[in-house]
Amino acid sequence: MKTLYIFALTGLISTDQLLGQNQLPFNTGDYQPVELRTYTPPLDINNTDNEFVSYSEGTFIGKIKSSVEFEAKPLEPEIIYPTITEEKIDEDPDFNLKSFSNLIAADQITGFPNYPISSIVKLYITLSDGNSVTCSGALIRPDYVLTAGHCVYTPTSGPYMTSAYVVPAYNLGNSPYGYATSSNFSAFTQWMYNYNWSYDVALIRLDQNIGNTVGYLGLNYSTNNSFFTSSGNTFHSFGYPSADYFGNPHPDQGERMYYWYGYFDSWYSGNIFCHYPAGYKGQSGSAFYYNDGSNLYALGALSHYGPMPDYYNTCHCRIDQSMYNDIYSTVMSVDETDKPTIKLFPSPFTDNVTISASEYTKNARILVYNNIGQLIKEQSFNNKIDFSIDMTGFQNGLYLFKIILDEYTYEYKAIKTE
Repeated sequence: MKTLYIFALTGLISTDQLLGQNQLPFNTGDYQPVELRTYTPPLDINNTDNEFVSYSEGTFIGKIKSSVEFEAKPLEPEIIYPTITEEKIDEDPDFNLKSFSNLIAADQITGFPNYPISSIVKLYITLSDGNSVTCSGALIRPDYVLTAGHCVYTPTSGPYMTSAYVVPAYNLGNSPYGYATSSNFSAFTQWMYNYNWSYDVALIRLDQNIGNTVGYLGLNYSTNNSFFTSSGNTFHSFGYPSADYFGNPHPDQGERMYYWYGYFDSWYSGNIFCHYPAGYKGQSGSAFYYNDGSNLYALGALSHYGPMPDYYNTCHCRIDQSMYNDIYSTVMSVDETDKPTIKLFPSPFTDNVTISASEYTKNARILVYNNIGQLIKEQSFNNKIDFSIDMTGFQNGLYLFKIILDEYTYEYKAIKTE
């Protein structure tokens, strides 16, 4: 019997990092799963350039034109506690009849709900028509969730998302990491105006960097169709199944996280890849991700049922290079207000200098220069908030501390005295 593996983080997140357990400020029963629709051809109402546009409470706030000239780089996942163990999951007995397994309860995984499960979110979305719906998604940066376009905008004129609660690792009424709320969403105009399923992905930006506490997946793309349909590759997808195509409820009715794994049966068209068995309402937006041996990369999101009469299979929208460039540009265009704050103390100092950041940083480099510009000391740190620099043995005088935290650079001067 073939054995597949899923990874679970063994290190526990300390209680002082939790955002508040089981304190959701809304009634989960007021939300119904968003409709999971069957494929229909694009409308071709708008054949102009595809754009990735952002809205806040229904108000247009910006756009970024597609450009394949942008140099794409994978977004690295934040693994705060890097000790990972493997848990064997026996293959489903019917696996040889289809390319994806049946749904499996995620809380059966050893280490649940630690990373990467902690990066999976349930979305409670309020729409402009007053309806309240649920979707699934995954964190791909500290303050961004990848989900389906149809979760945030219904072509061709709405309704659209006005607000959302984002709950990491929600399961059977438990919210172990609390929640965040949305600040805006971004979607592709080819989805919004042309009903083009090949662009049925979206981002939801959050009001806080919850991913720095729970971790997040990376983001990547592949233009090789056979990569997705090869039996040698395995993709995982987590979400919240609620009801099937005919409205028959799933046993846990969207309250329990489930996952499945496998490869895709077929490439349908554009960015659409499908597999058996059929999915459920509530799984909309479930990111499918791939483990390349060192990182976990989200590659797309669960989108729709296949074209009639193939409503018994499940189709996902993969991210192509142009979409990746737009998403990458949006995520990486960070406001200065998001820049971590830094404190350096004491000053003057005698032997040791402490540098304190306002949040965990994945990679930090500290460069120390003397008063004539010579580099005299360099240190690197990973996944820390406070950094201690030992200056014992150096002469008294003025020193420049150059601090590089992820994509940000800071410079501070301090005087060493006896």
